Amino acid sequence: CLFEAIFNFGSSVAAYKMEIGLTDNDQDPGAVLQKQDTTTSTADDYAVFVVDTDDDANIAFYSRKDAGTVVETNDIVAAVADTTYRFAVRVEGDTVKAWLNGNEVGNVDGHAIQGGDGITPWVFVRSRSGSSRTSTLYKWRVTQPAW
Repeated sequence: CLFEAIFNFGSSVAAYKMEIGLTDNDQDPGAVLQKQDTTTSTADDYAVFVVDTDDDANIAFYSRKDAGTVVETNDIVAAVADTTYRFAVRVEGDTVKAWLNGNEVGNVDGHAIQGGDGITPWVFVRSRSGSSRTSTLYKWRVTQPAW
């Protein structure tokens, strides 16, 4: 499947957490619970872009297969307020590839997800300070290959 989204962080990325991609559970308080020195997860299978200012303000791409080890591509680019980003995640079998603004960013580190499990599109945004944040999701979709 191919997940695509167009997203704008809004006027501030301070005290902010965002995830966008695919996960196996839409009841999680974030597929990636914590993006810091030791990443913790709440989902078993996911492939998501992450910004978590409890760690830093950089966009990263994380994936996890069958509750195994989290594969991380960190510090892709700094998240910038009032900037629109284009995210894409492709899953073929268990293999995951990811693109940010048309540049492939998530194929070199062995990213994977359990291709046989059900997954759902995922967008998760939370203020880390309790203050209100407005972000804009212009578009998201998931398509299957036509073959």
